[in-house]
Amino acid sequence: MLPNPQPFFANLPDPRRDTRNKLHKLKDIVMITLCAVLAGYGDWVSIEDFGYANETGLLGFLSCQTKRHAIA
Repeated sequence: MLPNPQPFFANLPDPRRDTRNKLHKLKDIVMITLCAVLAGYGDWVSIEDFGYANETGLLGFLSCQTKRHAIA
């Protein structure tokens, strides 16, 4: 089993502005993107599709909530 990669980017500074549209933690976005890229997804639309298709499994180890909008 591979080690959990989340500690490696848990302290990344978040460059996004603080707005009400900031719906997910940066570490969750990075983790979803990493999982999707490792699974062979290569663009933002397909990464979003990956997030929706694997929502149940991802929610098991991410701090994001179930919301029907763009995850990535």
